[in-house]
Amino acid sequence: MSRRCPELAALALAAFLIGAGPASDEPTAPWTGDPHAPLPASIAGGGVVHTDALRALIASGAPLLLDVAARAERPEGLAPGNVWIPPPHRDITGSVWLPGFGRGALAAEEASAFQARVAALANGDHDRTIVVYCHERCWLSWNAARRLIDAGWHHVLWYPEGVEGWEGAGQALAATR
Repeated sequence: MSRRCPELAALALAAFLIGAGPASDEPTAPWTGDPHAPLPASIAGGGVVHTDALRALIASGAPLLLDVAARAERPEGLAPGNVWIPPPHRDITGSVWLPGFGRGALAAEEASAFQARVAALANGDHDRTIVVYCHERCWLSWNAARRLIDAGWHHVLWYPEGVEGWEGAGQALAATR
């Protein structure tokens, strides 16, 4: 990336370093416990990006935005014959929604499918800046970012504020299905 545009490379590096540091309070593998348990402050081998830095990255056109939030589930207790239409999913404009890939445990085929999809989206460029998010106070995005880091992606950023933090900062969300 630095050969093509030094300014974008510097911006990505700055965002990568935000929150980078010792990761003593984080697991070394995807989290399989309660997905809404307290989150670590960092992700080893990657970086944590917050709203202002993410806004600047998006304005630069640099990142691949991955939303790994789960699909809405049919409400419990809904009578069996009642039609249920899931609400539209909302994410940061320009994101690719990859539901299910942030779960704590993935079958080998699912893990391979996730890596293949990201490789296709990034045109095989392991130096592409990738920002992974879902909801605030949710491990799904941390897990997906951990998988990318472990697979050799070089510039993985985790956005722990998720769609709620983005919208709460006055930023627009886009509806998708």
